[in-house]
Amino acid sequence: MNIIDIFYYQNPWRKDPKFKVTPFFNRQVISQIENWLAEPEIIVLIGPRQSGKTTILHKLIENLIFQNKSTDSIFFFNCDNALVRSLFENIHTFIQFINQMKTTTHPVIAIDEIQRLPNPGMFLKELYDLKLNYKIIASGSSSLEIRSKIKEALTGRKMLFHVFPLDFTEYLARTDILSPITTTSTDEIYRNYVQHDQIWGEKLKSEWEHFLIYGGYPRIQLTNEIEKKKQLLNEIYSSYVQKDISEFLKIENITGFNKLVQLIALTSGQIINKSDLALNAGINHQTLDKFLGILQDTFVIESVIPFFTNKLKEIVKNPKFYFIDVGIRNFSIGNFNAPHLRQDQGFLQETYVLRELKSILHNNFKVKFWRTKVGAEVDFIIEYGENVIPIECKSLLKRPNMSRSFQNFISFYQPPKGVVLNRNLFENINFNNSEIYFIPYHWFAFLKKSIL
Repeated sequence: MNIIDIFYYQNPWRKDPKFKVTPFFNRQVISQIENWLAEPEIIVLIGPRQSGKTTILHKLIENLIFQNKSTDSIFFFNCDNALVRSLFENIHTFIQFINQMKTTTHPVIAIDEIQRLPNPGMFLKELYDLKLNYKIIASGSSSLEIRSKIKEALTGRKMLFHVFPLDFTEYLARTDILSPITTTSTDEIYRNYVQHDQIWGEKLKSEWEHFLIYGGYPRIQLTNEIEKKKQLLNEIYSSYVQKDISEFLKIENITGFNKLVQLIALTSGQIINKSDLALNAGINHQTLDKFLGILQDTFVIESVIPFFTNKLKEIVKNPKFYFIDVGIRNFSIGNFNAPHLRQDQGFLQETYVLRELKSILHNNFKVKFWRTKVGAEVDFIIEYGENVIPIECKSLLKRPNMSRSFQNFISFYQPPKGVVLNRNLFENINFNNSEIYFIPYHWFAFLKKSIL
């Protein structure tokens, strides 16, 4: 097969203008990306393997075709193929190929798996600086090497978008309950919560509990067979370790790395003592810091640092770590039991909450936690400017009830609002001039934007 044959194979819309992406989960990031399609900046998508980047590129192309963009001006290159990579050996070869295959001006060029190129950042920079009226969209897995190369080379020339596994509302796109809920206003849900929960509550809660077990990787949701879900999680994790970790980042101590991943999974949501963590993983402090950096920069885990204003009374240093995807976390510890049967139910709920927060909060918002040296703690603190919002994660509540730690935080910091997430109670009260919202976890995904 020659390069032209491969190109047509990778660009099916050239022969079929009715090209459609199936199956497809509606991703919030797509509308954010489309806002930048008319701008000159290079669009860069990065995220974990199999989080949906290629599908998103194809959906963007489908939408452009629907908007009457000429199919001859849309290019897709998957750099996993060696012959395709040969087109990127120098700028002249690449431009020559584009000119050969296009019939109109202003082509859209999507480059997938760009980490396969020897120096992707410099190639994109050189192409951008030629001012050829190309709209370039690139995607790549989140290895440290690729992220650093792209960031350094494309300063001032790119818009960076993170593609994570599905959040809960994206996950629900596969069900018949998303549409009637999302077309209902937040105010109406508040006013008629009991009625809405009677209609959708049990099914919504069931889907949420399923989400807590298997997570949000798109491929996992395309099968209803439990064993296949577990096998797919195994494949996702193995692919990550073998390709991102072993191949791109040249880590030799895979045993120590895997041990660390398992330890973080077991201690997810707990304040970490790095000395103990390194000792238990059988690695030194330098290796620990290296591995933690890799796990964060490849979007396996998320670091949450303390919020403090008083170094004498509040924890200021030790972080917490959470997995980006709860399914990968459960795979790491080999536990796929239902949440209500597990001792780590609270940490599963916190992992879910953090994922939902990350899907709506932009760079001006920071997610932290609060802990005093005498043990008072609030699970999450959203910090934006001089304002804060505390979020507490609880289990069953029969009446509005806040922990003493939560009350102390509100009394001292006087936030305008606070949130107490739980499994069943929906109510709001005023406490020390702060509006406190009690919200069931399975409704949080729909109400988070209006509340926060």
